[in-house]
Amino acid sequence: MGGAGLTSRARRVKAVSVAVAAVFVSTGLASATSAGPVIGGKTVLKPDRDTFEGLADMSIGVEATGAATFRRKGAQFPIKGGEVKGGPKGSIEHRGGLAFFTEGGPGVKFSKFAIRIGKRKVKLFAKSGRSEVRFLDLDLGDATIGGSEGVNLRIKGADAGLAKQGAEVLSDVFDFPFRKGIPVGVVNVKARLG
Repeated sequence: MGGAGLTSRARRVKAVSVAVAAVFVSTGLASATSAGPVIGGKTVLKPDRDTFEGLADMSIGVEATGAATFRRKGAQFPIKGGEVKGGPKGSIEHRGGLAFFTEGGPGVKFSKFAIRIGKRKVKLFAKSGRSEVRFLDLDLGDATIGGSEGVNLRIKGADAGLAKQGAEVLSDVFDFPFRKGIPVGVVNVKARLG
């Protein structure tokens, strides 16, 4: 009698597990791994408090530019396009950017962010002056990747560190040895695919 009850319970657990998996796939995870053009959404950068306080101590301010805005959760960048393939892999392009400046002194702007998702690395490129530079490196080690209702690709909790080229630009502008890997914040992406 005990064995029959256990078998029946195991069947119910298996049935519920299959149902939950089906719901999860239907709400977006399947879309996140399929190919498609990126048609909208937003990326949010939650600044690293210690790093941004350090910039403030050096009298370096940071502000959102263009279509980007600073909100309670961080700097928000509207997604304007791109292409995502299964994996996910591909590119997500944004409007707006970030400006680093000193009052009455030097400054630099990084704009037209493009997140490029490769097999092993995720990089954020930006336009600085007339050049495209690798501004940030994103670490997906502790991030979650999936989808949800209305969002085909969601990347949550990607740690962002200053890339070598981004550090070189800031070092040249502010005459201070910025180094690769300085924590910049945590990036969350919500992209809609067409």
